[in-house]
Amino acid sequence: MSRDMGGGSILYVLKPGRAAQRRVSVFDRAAPASVGTVAAQREFYESWLADSKHWPLTDRARSALAKLWFRLRNRY
Repeated sequence: MSRDMGGGSILYVLKPGRAAQRRVSVFDRAAPASVGTVAAQREFYESWLADSKHWPLTDRARSALAKLWFRLRNRY
C-alpha cells in the first residue's frame, strides 16, 4: 500500500512482535549499521511474518489483509 501511495519512496519500519505502523522515506538519513543487506532484510521479514501469529487479533487482521493485498498485487 505504501508503494502505491508513496510512489515507492515510503517503507514501513518493522519491529519483532509488532505490526508495522511507522513509515519512513527511503531517502531519510540512517546510520549504515542500522541498514541491512537485502538478504538480511528478506530474512527478517520472513521471521517477522512467521511471528505474527502471536500478535493481538487486530494486528493479525491488519497483517492478513496486507499479505493478501501484497499477493494479489504481485500476481500481475
